[in-house]
Amino acid sequence: MKKKIFRFTGLIAVFLLAFVVLANAQRRDDKERGREKRIEARHDDYRDISVRDRHYFYREGYFYDKRHEGYVKIAAPIGARIDVLPHGYRMVKIHRANYYKFGGVYYKFLPREKVYEVVEFPR
Repeated sequence: MKKKIFRFTGLIAVFLLAFVVLANAQRRDDKERGREKRIEARHDDYRDISVRDRHYFYREGYFYDKRHEGYVKIAAPIGARIDVLPHGYRMVKIHRANYYKFGGVYYKFLPREKVYEVVEFPR
């Protein structure tokens, strides 16, 4: 009888330990997910970009909007212009035109201005 109680107690302890480990991993994942969306302080390497009289911040291929809770990652504003494409972009040809894609965002090169402009998905 003592062996059965010991096995049962050991089994409960293993399940409780597994639960605690999984709960901590979930909490860590939630914290990291929040960190992707919100940046507490602005870094010096963020660029200020204006699109139709609205200011955004750009860093390494992503756009941010300043809000009361910090800098929040947003969808790329159509018409935003950058000088250099982010590391990891791909060139795609659609309807005989070259586009540059990064993170689901399409850019078109404007040769006169020598910049890349965020465009809507080419149809």
